[in-house]
Amino acid sequence: MKIMKRVITYGTFDLLHYGHINLLRRAKSYGDYLIVVLSSDEFNWNEKRKKTYFTYEQRKQLLEAVRYVDLVIPETRWEQKRSDMHEYHVDTFVMGDDWKGKFDFLKEEGVEVVYLERTPEISSSQIKRDLYDANAVDGESKLEHGTSILIQRINSEVKNMKIEKLLFSVIIPVYNTRDYLPMAIESVLKQDCTDYEIIVIDDDSSDGSREVVEGYEKRGEIIAAYNEKNQGLSAARNQGIEMARGEYIVFLDSDDYFSRDALSNFRKKIEEYDQPDIIAGHAYRLNGTCISKKRGNKSPIVGVMKGRDFLEDGYRRDYLFACSQFYIYRRDFIEEKNLRFKEGLVHEDELFTPKAMICAQRVVDGDFEFYYHRNRPGSISNKREKKHVEDIRTLCKELEQFLEDRGESPKNTCYLRDHMAVLYMSATSVGLENHFLDVKTANSDKNFPFRNAKRRMTIGKAIIYAGSPRVYVFLKKGLTKIKKAWNLVSKDCFFRRAVL
Repeated sequence: MKIMKRVITYGTFDLLHYGHINLLRRAKSYGDYLIVVLSSDEFNWNEKRKKTYFTYEQRKQLLEAVRYVDLVIPETRWEQKRSDMHEYHVDTFVMGDDWKGKFDFLKEEGVEVVYLERTPEISSSQIKRDLYDANAVDGESKLEHGTSILIQRINSEVKNMKIEKLLFSVIIPVYNTRDYLPMAIESVLKQDCTDYEIIVIDDDSSDGSREVVEGYEKRGEIIAAYNEKNQGLSAARNQGIEMARGEYIVFLDSDDYFSRDALSNFRKKIEEYDQPDIIAGHAYRLNGTCISKKRGNKSPIVGVMKGRDFLEDGYRRDYLFACSQFYIYRRDFIEEKNLRFKEGLVHEDELFTPKAMICAQRVVDGDFEFYYHRNRPGSISNKREKKHVEDIRTLCKELEQFLEDRGESPKNTCYLRDHMAVLYMSATSVGLENHFLDVKTANSDKNFPFRNAKRRMTIGKAIIYAGSPRVYVFLKKGLTKIKKAWNLVSKDCFFRRAVL
């Protein structure tokens, strides 16, 4: 698996010129992903006593149009450099050689520090001096005339750049799904819009899936990466996030597919609600040739809401699915919050989706179906194995720790915690029934469900579980048998009445 190298540079980038472009091009050559930390207007004035010609938002827009730049974030204080190195997992720090030696302390953070030679004949300060000294024309002041020329040159330079701003990055991890993969890719290629890229990660497939991916790559229809060793779904998705250039990240499993208007419907919501952090969509369930609407994510609340509120209402009303494929995520939001899938775990969505929602300030329910979710016997979600049981118990505890670290009160996350309690008890039940867990492991942290339970039914189960997980499983199995018997009796009585 290729490891993405992250490069970071800092600057004001006022009056963008070819010297800046040269620096950005050379900085990007040191890695795969370039982060530009752009000084805010407040920082420029309060700390540097400088006033830029263009505002922060204008300078940010210009930089985002440069093909070498992957992410632009604000610089608000001198001291943030150390924390930026860790928060954004930086490998190489790049600055102009006029700062040589001044940032060597970052080597202590395990970061390579590089000072690049400036383009000698050009600088923003020189441009401003030249503008002021320009001769007046037709009664214009020197500064007004020079400024108008500058703006014309900047507009011309930006138009001539290779600008490739994409709205969507569709990430498709692939592992042994040759029979379904073409349908997944084609469902994106046939969208009724074109502002997307398709990133396909083949995770060491052995069934011919790689050859399918290579065919699409040769035709220039997708961007592909090939892992020489299977890393798992989480790692493949994370790899796709690192490669993404679109404003929004969309996940598609390689055995599923999109409706034709999926992306255009999301675009409408992006424009209507001014780029929310997350937009939820709805899905169809595929069982063989049977297609039905999949209950989930349909919020009765219209408009923008906080992610925590969306999550709580979803679990309270029992309409929310954790599947990350049913949502799209603003890429800058994903990067700012450093959200990634926990590698090595299955059922990783049960951790990723709640964390993303808790961090999100602006979430919108798309209120349309766009995703066809295939129910396959051999898929990850339908397997019952020891690792699945262990991973669900692990991610429940990690989610509890995440909430504690953020200081999220039980009152504001009570239904999420109740869901965690139910998930934890269900995993233990499967583990004991199938002998995946021994009694000692099952009894470890048996108070977890009771700590997090909210609903009366869940509290009752949690009390029994806290006494003995084995007794809980025994009673659960007994109740299941009684329900099945009752259903059979009820059906039989209904049939007899119908006949008579």
